[in-house]
Amino acid sequence: MGVFTHETETVSVVPPAKLYSTLVKQFNTILPKANPSVKSVQVIEGTGGPGSIKKITSVGQRNAIDVLHKVDEIDEANLGYKYSVVGGSIFPDSLEKVCFETKVVGGSDGGSVVKLVIKYHTKGDAPPAEDLIKRGKMRGEQLFKVVADYIVASPDFNVTS
Repeated sequence: MGVFTHETETVSVVPPAKLYSTLVKQFNTILPKANPSVKSVQVIEGTGGPGSIKKITSVGQRNAIDVLHKVDEIDEANLGYKYSVVGGSIFPDSLEKVCFETKVVGGSDGGSVVKLVIKYHTKGDAPPAEDLIKRGKMRGEQLFKVVADYIVASPDFNVTS
């Protein structure tokens, strides 16, 4: 098995605590509201904390797409969150899993910087295809953008624990 690491950062105008809470604590309800192609986010195993499995169902160009996320770690004190994509209808056979280590830090003007370390665990020693990495990066950036846009567009939106 090979492990291939990529790092990226995304900037947001949303303050760190609010962005973190929305992405971690309210993800299941906010994502379908923020992104109309996402039909549901369901906890199918566990209670939502570490060890839980979430099934995200969205509508693709031709049919429904499912992705399975496993919650690995929640670190509220440091605004950190780790999860893995462990399967789904479009998950490539060449991968065992893809791990995401997310940390939200303060950015300029009261906004946030989302620091993301992505680890591709391949079934063999070959690195993941470059287009897979590009698509993953694009989807991650889109996810943060739609959530941040939803928060900004909803001035009455309140973060709950």
